[in-house]
Amino acid sequence: DPQQILYSAAIASGSVALGLNVPATKGATFKITRTGSGAGVLNVGTGPLKPLITNSWCDVTYNGTAWYLAAYGTL
Repeated sequence: DPQQILYSAAIASGSVALGLNVPATKGATFKITRTGSGAGVLNVGTGPLKPLITNSWCDVTYNGTAWYLAAYGTL
C-alpha cells in the first residue's frame, strides 16, 4: 500500500509546491490527496507531475531514477 499524504489546507490563489525530496527505493509509492478548498492548485513533484485541484488525488511512484505519475482522479 502507498504512503498517504493528505493536504487539507486552503490554497486561496496561485499554487503551492509539494516536493518529493525524500529518500526512496525503486517502487516506492505515495498517494497524495487534496481536500482543501480554494482556487489555487497543489503542484506535486517537479514539472509538476500533477497539479491537484480541490477534491482530487494522485499516485506517484519512484522508478529508481525519478518519480512518475502512476494514477490520478477525483474524490
